[in-house]
Amino acid sequence: MRKFGIISGFLGAGKTTAMIALKKYYAQKGLRCDLIVNDLGDCDMVDAAYSETCGVSVHSMPGGCICHRTRELKDVLDGCFAAGTDLVLSDIPGCGIGGLDGVYRRFSRNDTELAPYTVIVSPQDMALLYDDETFNRIHLPRDMAEILKAHLEEADIAVLNKTDTIAPGETEKLIDMIRSFRPDIPVFPVSAKYGTGISTLADHILSAVACMDQPEGLADKEEIIAPLERLSWYDCRYYVKVCCDDFSPDDYLRDLMETARFSFAAMNANIPHLKVFASGQGGDHAKYSLTGIDYPLQKDCLFAKRAAELAVVINARLLCPPVLAAQIMKACIDGAGKKHDLDTMIFSSSCQ
Repeated sequence: MRKFGIISGFLGAGKTTAMIALKKYYAQKGLRCDLIVNDLGDCDMVDAAYSETCGVSVHSMPGGCICHRTRELKDVLDGCFAAGTDLVLSDIPGCGIGGLDGVYRRFSRNDTELAPYTVIVSPQDMALLYDDETFNRIHLPRDMAEILKAHLEEADIAVLNKTDTIAPGETEKLIDMIRSFRPDIPVFPVSAKYGTGISTLADHILSAVACMDQPEGLADKEEIIAPLERLSWYDCRYYVKVCCDDFSPDDYLRDLMETARFSFAAMNANIPHLKVFASGQGGDHAKYSLTGIDYPLQKDCLFAKRAAELAVVINARLLCPPVLAAQIMKACIDGAGKKHDLDTMIFSSSCQ
């Protein structure tokens, strides 16, 4: 089998977690699934580092969306298939719109089958489609809902992720809402974090193929371009250490994230997605993420012990002009370091 598929979705929907869960399920079935993690920034990638700590090797493609790197993507796929891979899954960075035109419709190879174009949404994403009163409580411009609608227009299948965070009755309500926009596609409720529903989704991805009958040019629509242009893309890699003692890495990371939350809120800005991966001595590590100033801090793993030094990677998508976003993030890093009496050395940082 030679099959390739894209896992798309809104910021923070759980694309990487879903791909990891799918890869582990396929391995149990004796199938080899390779993962590509893609990002716009040139810095280290949080998703790649986190995947490796989960025992899942990935192919990293930083430095630009796969939509504009067809030749490089094909080279990676050829290497995977030559090594005996059955299925390759790739995420798509940013808000993930355009993979259907930019990748699938450019991919004309008789020896490789295209898996259903899979779009991951979370209960939090679905707030974009609620009434104005509900929507206004999440402090986002109204036209951000057009991004989610475009995702659903591109989809061959929709995956409602993070069902572990909502009541059972709420799951059916959200599935009905997805079907009100796309009644012609299947919807799979899953919890990628706990593996619930992954087997049914995985089997469908293997057995079905891309329809390729969706409308073209979704990523070029003005109602999509306008909200996308409001987002800044921030990436940073740095190192912190304490001089003559140790400190709690989790306390430090929590303070860093909460400082960012309140700093952006104070500027009437937002954090559609901020993810941080930190590693210490002996492979000890943690991953933290925020998917909006109004939502709780998420912790995918925690440090097992105190530390004297940390290597930190930040990837963020910020609803704020780039210059201001970079200033706020620099102040957050400096402020958290000062609070914990740490020396900070930034190796690379970019915001666009």
